Amino acid sequence: MRKLTVDDIADHRAYEREREEFRARIIAMKKRRRIAIGDLLSLVFENTDTMRFQVQEMARAERMLTDEQIAYEVETYNELVPDDGELSGTL
Repeated sequence: MRKLTVDDIADHRAYEREREEFRARIIAMKKRRRIAIGDLLSLVFENTDTMRFQVQEMARAERMLTDEQIAYEVETYNELVPDDGELSGTL
């Protein structure tokens, strides 16, 4: 699966314009990618789109403005983007 790059992350103004639609799409996607593990836990299988959402929301919440700040988040969250033949999930 393709990893994220800094160029995948929209700047604040561009993200605010697309946020409502993008957020709704990712929430719907995560519902299809979620499995229950008992009554208290669930597992969401991650992909490039779900990780882009995480980075966009972190950048928005923390007001990240520089490429260096975004690059750090991208590098961190790319650990959760599975490689070919792998699965990755968050509890």
